[in-house]
Amino acid sequence: MDTGHRFHRSEDGPVVSGHVTEAVLPSAGSRIEAVPGYRMPVITRGEETALPGTRPWVPVWGPGPVDADWGSRHAVNVIGRHARVFGDDDRVRVPNVLEEPWRAICALRITTATGLTRHGTGWFIDPQTVVTAGHCVFMHAEDGWVRSIEVIPALTRNQRPFGAAVGTRFRAVDGWIKDHSKDYDYGVILLDEDLGSRPGSIQVATLDEAELTRSIAQIAGYPVDREAGTAMYFHAREIRAASAFRVSYEIDTYGGQSGSPVWITRQNGERLAVAIHTTGGETSNTATRITSEVVENLNRWRSEPREESAPAPRREPREPAPRRLPAKGRAKKGGR
Repeated sequence: MDTGHRFHRSEDGPVVSGHVTEAVLPSAGSRIEAVPGYRMPVITRGEETALPGTRPWVPVWGPGPVDADWGSRHAVNVIGRHARVFGDDDRVRVPNVLEEPWRAICALRITTATGLTRHGTGWFIDPQTVVTAGHCVFMHAEDGWVRSIEVIPALTRNQRPFGAAVGTRFRAVDGWIKDHSKDYDYGVILLDEDLGSRPGSIQVATLDEAELTRSIAQIAGYPVDREAGTAMYFHAREIRAASAFRVSYEIDTYGGQSGSPVWITRQNGERLAVAIHTTGGETSNTATRITSEVVENLNRWRSEPREESAPAPRREPREPAPRRLPAKGRAKKGGR
């Protein structure tokens, strides 16, 4: 195994390795999800920037106000080294998050080791395992492992249709924890309850570079510049390039979307998450590619036994209160 993928637990940090069998799926073409209001422009492959720019992009790291002409101002803390909107900002709000695949995507409210609150995104791969960026669970600038993460699937403003759960156990790998390498920027949140049983999951898969670069990538998550990170937004573009560890595209993103699934939808409707959105750049935004090593770790982590919830305290039957006798000399009721 690539040593960068040797993993750590937030509880005690053991290092484990194992054999991997590469899983490559055949190419079958891709399409975009039907989201009202979104229309993907025709892009000529090879162009550096396919869309004319009408507004600059803004790097985001840490606290910062939302741009006033994108809505009301909000002081927010975000997760993500950069955010980039390429050309016209044509992201659209997902109107019905109760449908697939939106309901499996979660807003994250992260409490760091230093007590700060950050925003991020993740998604279910099974009812108790949420995939996200490594820097959402282990923050080098915030004393390492985060303290807790509240997971809220399908959040829409103040509505939580599937409830929420707080995770306190996390996993990440050497390449992120020790080397701080964006090539290994992935991790998971392990929940002790089946929060994802109702919202469902998005399957992960390893695709070869040829298929990736022929596919349309899609991202949905919770950008903090839109409704302060309480509404899900969608965007899609062709994948520009795929390397051994990264996938790049001109999909518009913003702070708070780190950890969002990057998925393709096959012509038959099958959805496959192929990368984890993590980073923005001057020429493209990028994601940690889901390789066979990543799949192996995700399967290993999701197979870990969960701690059983503590039973409610047992209430012993209470002894009846002792009967009080009338005080000496007190007149009986009705007496003179």
